[in-house]
Amino acid sequence: MQHRSRAGLIAGVLVALLALVSFAYLKDARAGKVVQCSPQSVEILLAIKSDSEIAEYGATHFKSPNVPFLASQINLSEKLCSDEGRGVRVVYLTTPGFSQGRPFINIDKIYFDDDAAFVEISFPPTGKNADVFLRKRAGVWRAIKKEMWES
Repeated sequence: MQHRSRAGLIAGVLVALLALVSFAYLKDARAGKVVQCSPQSVEILLAIKSDSEIAEYGATHFKSPNVPFLASQINLSEKLCSDEGRGVRVVYLTTPGFSQGRPFINIDKIYFDDDAAFVEISFPPTGKNADVFLRKRAGVWRAIKKEMWES
C-alpha cells in the first residue's frame, strides 16, 4: 500500500513539474516574439498629414515641427512605424522624452489592410477631432472621406 501511495506521489510531482515547465516554455515563446511595425502605417499617416483640409483643420499641430502621433490607445499585433525623415514620428506613453504637455496628435483608432484604412485622430487640447477614410490607389494612400468635428 505504501508503495502505491509513493508511486502516486511521484506521478503527481512529475505531472506538476511537467505542467510548470510547459507553462514556462509557452510564456518564453510568447515573450520572445518581436512585434514588427507596419510600413503601411507611415504611408497612411503621411497621407493624413498631406491632406490640405486636415492640415488646415489641425494647423496648430501640423505646422509645429516634430509633433508626434501618440498611439497610446492602439492595441495592435503590429506596432505603428515611424519615419522621422519624412515627418512621421509615432510615440507611446512609455516613449522616452514624450510629454503630454507638448503638442501631439492622438491616434484614437486605426484600422487598415492592403487597400483601405480608417483613422480617428484628435488634436489635444483643442477638442478638434477627425475621422479619415483612406484608399490606396495606384500605390498611393489618399483620404477619400473626412469628417471633422469639435467636442
